[in-house]
Amino acid sequence: MMARRLLILPLLALLAACSSSETIPSGSVVVQNATPAAAQVSLQDYHIAPYDVLDITVFQVKDLDRTVQVTSTGTIVLPLIGEIRAAGRTTKEVEAEVTAKLGASYLQNPRVSVAIKQAAGQSITVDGAVMKPGVFPLTGTVSLVQSVALAGGLNEVATKGSVTISRLEGDKREIRSYDLEQIQSGKIGDPVLHAGDIVIVGESGVKTTLRDTSRTIAPIATGLGAVKPW
Repeated sequence: MMARRLLILPLLALLAACSSSETIPSGSVVVQNATPAAAQVSLQDYHIAPYDVLDITVFQVKDLDRTVQVTSTGTIVLPLIGEIRAAGRTTKEVEAEVTAKLGASYLQNPRVSVAIKQAAGQSITVDGAVMKPGVFPLTGTVSLVQSVALAGGLNEVATKGSVTISRLEGDKREIRSYDLEQIQSGKIGDPVLHAGDIVIVGESGVKTTLRDTSRTIAPIATGLGAVKPW
């Protein structure tokens, strides 16, 4: 064990100055009609997001302790290990990968702890056919239906049958489709949102056409009504 540590020290000096290199996420995966069960969101369940700050501690090896910020593409860089993905994963999942990589080549039975120091990504985005689209802080447990309510509810052209959640999973974004009517009727579960999720409420083609038509006809009708009959 002592011999291994002596070998590690020169490497630490070389790798301590490692700078992060961002990677471009590959394509997206589409999952239709997903019905995940609702669950309470706690720090243990929290999924790391870009720009979060993490405290990483390796027991009895202080040279490996680091406070790192997750890059915009969801990665972190650690001494000896290099770049690994953090966004979209829990702290336990990151701990497991760091532990495995250190134990494979450098340390015997390493004990690694990963903690959220600053959760910059604790927000969700709601966009599309809602009254007040925007970015909302994620405090406690927020479900899909609750997120739509936060955005002021559906607008006049919304369709309940076309609501999607876009979520970063590893190096890909997964898109899950939901029907609000089925959720509200209890046929499927109301999914719990994760930090960084993007909710998009779709528009009804028929409702949009009727709205646009009425906007076109209204000024004409007003103009005709203003003409005095002779």
